Amino acid sequence: MKPPTTRLLLCVIALIAATGANTRAERREYSLFGYEPAFEINDRLEIGARIYRFSIRDDRRTGPNGPRNSNPRVNYIGSLWGLDEIQDYIPRLYVQYAFTPYFGAGVSYDRLAAKTLDTPVKEKNWKPGDGDIQIRGPMLYLFARYPNMTRFTPFGELGWIYYYADFKVMDEWASLGPYHRFSVDNTHAYFLGLGLNTALTDRWHVNAYWRRTFEADVDVRVYFRKERLSRKGTFPMDSDVFGLGVSYLF
Repeated sequence: MKPPTTRLLLCVIALIAATGANTRAERREYSLFGYEPAFEINDRLEIGARIYRFSIRDDRRTGPNGPRNSNPRVNYIGSLWGLDEIQDYIPRLYVQYAFTPYFGAGVSYDRLAAKTLDTPVKEKNWKPGDGDIQIRGPMLYLFARYPNMTRFTPFGELGWIYYYADFKVMDEWASLGPYHRFSVDNTHAYFLGLGLNTALTDRWHVNAYWRRTFEADVDVRVYFRKERLSRKGTFPMDSDVFGLGVSYLF
């Protein structure tokens, strides 16, 4: 038989181990104000990355006879009637902080790009479109989630994005005249996001994600002569975004 002191020490060690093993389970029994008001990192700060695929909702403009260069009242601007998404699959980082077990705030970054389309003509060597439109910028959001005793945590986001816009003209279009250029305005948008976090361990999670943006309209102007406006219009960049991600909870 082991000496009484040894048995007592083993009992204490077993009790400490059992307490530590139950700590995370006990933390899941949240109340609405389950966190202390002091700023802390543990179980509040989360850093992750997602890859996305997006779809522009208004990606074609068609008249009674389908998409045509000669529909200026229907097209985005001039002869441009289509937008084809340019997918990049570069992971987007995000950082978020939980003020309570149920609510928090986060910051991320977004980038979308699309190729403009029109019907190819001889003047541009039979190449479609006039160039590529790109928007990129920071995202700020509030999130709500429902922690529970399972490994699955649904969440939602409501946020705002500021987009810097630029337009890269196609060489064939620029060669049509020395003063041919596009000018685009920066814009902003609102978004709604939904997702599901799945816990792999206490700290590591994977998630599936969907986001819809609203009012991401980019005003555009075209100049054929020096400092003389020739046409103006709008590229509607509202999109649906689908993503898969991984995150680490500190």
